[in-house]
Amino acid sequence: MRSLDGLRGVAALVVVLGHARLVALQNIDSPLFQLPGIRHALELLALLGAHSVWLFFVLSGLVLSRMMLSTANFDYGNYVLGRLARLYIPVWAAVALTAVSMLLIPRDSPGLGPWVDAHPDTYLPSAIVNDLLLITGSTGNLSPLWSLQWEILFSVLLILYTACLQKVPPLVGLPLTIALCIVGQQTDNQALMYMSMFAVGTALAIAWDQLTAIRDRVEERMRNVWPLYVALLMVACVLIIALQILPRLLAKFGVPDLVMSVGSMVSTMVALAGAIVLVGLATPLRAVFEIRAIQWLGLISFSLYLVHEPVLLAAVYLFRGDPVAIAVGLLLCFPIARLFYWAVEKPSHRFSRRFSRSKLPVEPVPTTAQ
Repeated sequence: MRSLDGLRGVAALVVVLGHARLVALQNIDSPLFQLPGIRHALELLALLGAHSVWLFFVLSGLVLSRMMLSTANFDYGNYVLGRLARLYIPVWAAVALTAVSMLLIPRDSPGLGPWVDAHPDTYLPSAIVNDLLLITGSTGNLSPLWSLQWEILFSVLLILYTACLQKVPPLVGLPLTIALCIVGQQTDNQALMYMSMFAVGTALAIAWDQLTAIRDRVEERMRNVWPLYVALLMVACVLIIALQILPRLLAKFGVPDLVMSVGSMVSTMVALAGAIVLVGLATPLRAVFEIRAIQWLGLISFSLYLVHEPVLLAAVYLFRGDPVAIAVGLLLCFPIARLFYWAVEKPSHRFSRRFSRSKLPVEPVPTTAQ
């Protein structure tokens, strides 16, 4: 699903730009940031950055569920081992990179902005062990790790997701999983909220063949009016972005907090699901997200997500928030992520594939590492 790889790359880019935005706003005093167009663009970037990680969750639910549902004689034990290797090896390398960067460039300069100052200034051994395991969450030394706890848990529980949602009609599965996200949000239950986002992806995976058939019928009918079809897709993309802004518009009209909170979750999850369906199925959008530059972002997206924060923070602390240093640090994130992909993530891919080609022991072993 190459176009969805591209979408994941764009989402990772938005996360990086969102963090760079925080560093810039909190360290650079420029009137340019207050100009109407730029100010609104920065606010939209902050909103999209926050929701990009949710997009990762839904994408993982879709891709892993599709893989399982479309593979004959799926070996779940080998899949789990390979998936854990695929996730943990880059995480361990990113933790090591963060620890080394903190040794070389101490984080001992307060006053560089709330986001920068919120990061711990020392990486204690207990915190390193915690981040290496990700069993009880992350410590904040490398903040992107917070999402990997949920990725790992979903990867292990994938068979339960597919088994449960296959018993639900596809038209029911999507609203049901979004409703679970709302329940988790309203009860302040992060586990329920985030784990239900993966379920949204699983619901999409189960309905994917039906959605593909609908796409085929629509594109066949629009074949003679292709420019109109492209225009309608552009309108749909604008509506997806508008759904992200809708809650803020409701707030200006005095809508009750509960209604606004529920509406925010519904609009966001519908927008994310809609974006995935359009990019994954609509031929014109697939072509856009399969161009070389976006595919390159997709290739390094996981590495970029893991390494961009220590690179940005190193630039900020080393040069005390200098604007040029912030810009250089932002640019350096991309070649360093590419190097990280080549040195760490790609070998982890090859290592994880060994499990898909191997067989687990036939005879039981005395102990099992879970």
